[in-house]
Amino acid sequence: MKTLIKLDLNKLISNKLLFLLFGLTIFSMDERITQTLSSQQFILYIFTEHYYLTYLMMPIFMLSIYSSLDDDMEYILIRSTSYWNYFKGKLAVYGIFSFMFVIAQFVVAFIMSIGLRSDNNFNVPNNPSYELFGYYSQHFSSVTQATFINCIYMIAGLFIVSIAFFTINNFFSKKVSTKIMIIVYILMIFGLKIDKVNNLPIVFIDNYIIFHRNFGYDLKLFINILTMTTVLIVVCILNKKYWNKKLKIKDIRKNKISYYKRLLFSRYNIVMICSVLILMSFWGLLKGNSSFESMNDYLVNLFVGHPVNNIRIIEFLEMLVLNTTPIYIIAIFLEQESSERSLFINIRFGKGIKWMNSILKTSMLFVVSYVLLNIAIPIAIGIFNNIPITSQVIQLSTNIFIIKVLDLSLQVLVLILLYSLSKNMTLSFLSLLLLNSLCFLPFKWCLYLPFGISSLSRFKYIGDYGLTLIPVIIELSAFILLSFIYIEKFAYKKILID
Repeated sequence: MKTLIKLDLNKLISNKLLFLLFGLTIFSMDERITQTLSSQQFILYIFTEHYYLTYLMMPIFMLSIYSSLDDDMEYILIRSTSYWNYFKGKLAVYGIFSFMFVIAQFVVAFIMSIGLRSDNNFNVPNNPSYELFGYYSQHFSSVTQATFINCIYMIAGLFIVSIAFFTINNFFSKKVSTKIMIIVYILMIFGLKIDKVNNLPIVFIDNYIIFHRNFGYDLKLFINILTMTTVLIVVCILNKKYWNKKLKIKDIRKNKISYYKRLLFSRYNIVMICSVLILMSFWGLLKGNSSFESMNDYLVNLFVGHPVNNIRIIEFLEMLVLNTTPIYIIAIFLEQESSERSLFINIRFGKGIKWMNSILKTSMLFVVSYVLLNIAIPIAIGIFNNIPITSQVIQLSTNIFIIKVLDLSLQVLVLILLYSLSKNMTLSFLSLLLLNSLCFLPFKWCLYLPFGISSLSRFKYIGDYGLTLIPVIIELSAFILLSFIYIEKFAYKKILID
């Protein structure tokens, strides 16, 4: 067993740990030059600096765990005599590695603190960077005690996280484990920006690694320790009783997403959409000079669209880019599939109406996915630009999502109608752009035109005059229903006939 533990530790203790220690040395040197802390305070500061912990320590730790998730050779399992013994060896390996991982950082921080004055109290200069010292002083009698508890808590948390990923790898695959690692790390980053969300148990792994995350509310430390204990017990039970079970997550791309969904949700299309949304989100920041009082102001500024009875070319182009990007992709997709439909596809669907329904379902799913990204990406960028989040952002985001999905869904259906009449996708798409430009007309009834009605400038979000949500939902739903009925009865036949 000792030999097997040494083999696993050699996988974990690699150049990645040396890189971390080198990075910590550089970070400590910079902090030592700019800070006026005592030796004890300096070490505690290193172990509470969330930028270092989040952007350097955790990625290195996860990479180390990732490198150890390869399936072991059969002779290792044979020498262990049973899987439970093999798992206990893994417990020892990850426990020792977590201990060495933290202690190595402590040693570097201690070495870098040599020469500083000695002060084991929490008396620090009045600086926002030292805000956490005030919280620690309420729970600990000395800085050394706080540092010791920080290290113990971090060792325990890293151990639980590593064992959890090992178990996921055992019951699923390394690919699934990697995806989950990426997701939880992204959530961890978001947790830095949204304190209220970070208070949720289980979801954010930094709650089990960084001790001062427990200062959120009174029972948070108890909940986190209880969660870690529960995870450890569940992991042990799973590996002891069900170690030989292999759970499978169906590959969505192969089993659940149809042929057309794989085409429309191609990597090229997703990259193009994300690129456009990121550019438009930053454009919204630049347009507002990055001086938004809340996330609501930023979202309203981004989704304001174009008002009626007016001509504002820049705002109109912004609206077109956000609204017609997914429609343009769907237009290309529809034209290719209607003109290059193979004999295999015809036989597979049997009836033309089934083919049309598949096109419609895929297009609607694409629209919903696009709108979700259209809201999520700006919020993420706003968070990283420290735009305050208010309680109203959920309601505003929900309203935007509903009207935007309905607006774009109707425009997709109208595009299909135009294409069934003209048999020319370019002409159909240009006609749709022309319908969006009707907002230029100097008539009050243009406020109710369904094309581009998701622009917030038409609602009471901007000023006291404008539309309200419920009438718009009813109007768009009625138009969508009529368009869908026409396509199901007549339009699909015209598209099928070459």
